[in-house]
Amino acid sequence: MFRRSAQLAAIAAAVSTVSVPLGAAAPVAMPLPLRGVWFPAGATFKADCAAYLVARPKSKSGDIYEKLVGSVLIAPNQIHDVAEYGEGNFYRPVEVKALGRAKWQVKTALTLDVGPSRDVPGVPATLTMSLKGKTLEIGEINAVDQNMFRQTLKKCSAALPR
Repeated sequence: MFRRSAQLAAIAAAVSTVSVPLGAAAPVAMPLPLRGVWFPAGATFKADCAAYLVARPKSKSGDIYEKLVGSVLIAPNQIHDVAEYGEGNFYRPVEVKALGRAKWQVKTALTLDVGPSRDVPGVPATLTMSLKGKTLEIGEINAVDQNMFRQTLKKCSAALPR
């Protein structure tokens, strides 16, 4: 979610040995307060959010993704860290555990540039998510060096792109 090149190396190393199977179990749903469109909580947040909100109602199917580069989309059963052309990291939650009030640990199947499927099951990635108002902190442990990467996001909209 944070350092794409580090994630690529981690996935390349792990994909040959470990994968998260896509079973017939019921899908795991992300908590309702986390769902929506999130942008980095920096100097460009207001402009990034405004560009998305203006483009969303009149956007054609793929066009909206140029306004979402750098954002994190949290849907009921997918987290998408958006890169160019709608690609990026895709996380399919396999377990969501509450760690307290407004804090969760999310075990996921991570894939790059395409959502998990039976052909591309993904590799394990664990996220911690902590929500304070409209600010979300996401931490992810790198599979290769075990370093924690953190990102602070602000909620732009509960409405995901169509």
